Amino acid sequence: MQDRKFTLPEGGSMVVDLGEPDADNNRFPLRMQHGGKSWSKYWNYTDVNIAKDFYRTRTYLKAEGLFQIEEAAKLSPKLTAARVTHPGTKETREFDLEAPRIFSEIAQFTKFQQDEATAKEASKKAAKMLTLKEIGKDGRFTAYDDGTVLDTRTGLMWAAKDNGSNINWSNAQRYCENYRVGGYTDWRMPTQDELAGLYDKAKTYRSACGDDVHLTELIRLTCYWAWASETRGSDAAGFDFISSRRDWGPQSYGNYGFRALPVRFGKWTTLTSFH
Repeated sequence: MQDRKFTLPEGGSMVVDLGEPDADNNRFPLRMQHGGKSWSKYWNYTDVNIAKDFYRTRTYLKAEGLFQIEEAAKLSPKLTAARVTHPGTKETREFDLEAPRIFSEIAQFTKFQQDEATAKEASKKAAKMLTLKEIGKDGRFTAYDDGTVLDTRTGLMWAAKDNGSNINWSNAQRYCENYRVGGYTDWRMPTQDELAGLYDKAKTYRSACGDDVHLTELIRLTCYWAWASETRGSDAAGFDFISSRRDWGPQSYGNYGFRALPVRFGKWTTLTSFH
């Protein structure tokens, strides 16, 4: 069990009441409530005069729940302690409330927060996908009216067309990373394997530069080479859609039919929020 505790932005406030002093034992009974549950603790004191002032201003007391992340079927927050503060006297004390079963380390708490954000983002993506209109279908590929093509086998979403002209590797990378078609901001340059996954000898169309390329017509290439993300020294990888050849060339190549074809992970999964 780890001893790190966290306050959460929602659901962390508690109700706290200070009872009549137990003078024989130099303490105040303290009752805290949260989420339909209550806990009884004691606030000990040593100076009677300070205790009297403390009791007179007891309505100033504030309490917040402290959570830890419990590993069970799914990560979930568990209220394990409370921090009680008196703003006037600036006294703060922590009280243990419940003992959890098994705890993850702080990285798991970070994961919990990230999963919350991921769930919300996934919901947005799901809603967006539901509003898209299909404008074409070719086996495992589906084209949408926002200029994207989804590969339903790999979950990759491709730009429906390349950059349209000769381009060197660094400019191709910049083009892909700054691509904003469909409203997405996570476009990137594809790997050589991802490009190879598009190649289909059974499919052919004539590119704008006059060569026959072999891939779905839903993704339009204006020439036959596409840059890949891998680099090796001053060279970068590419893929030839005429012969399915994988090759390497100087990153400075700004001609020879090289193009930029953006890709992103397009498969969305509906996630369950922890709230």
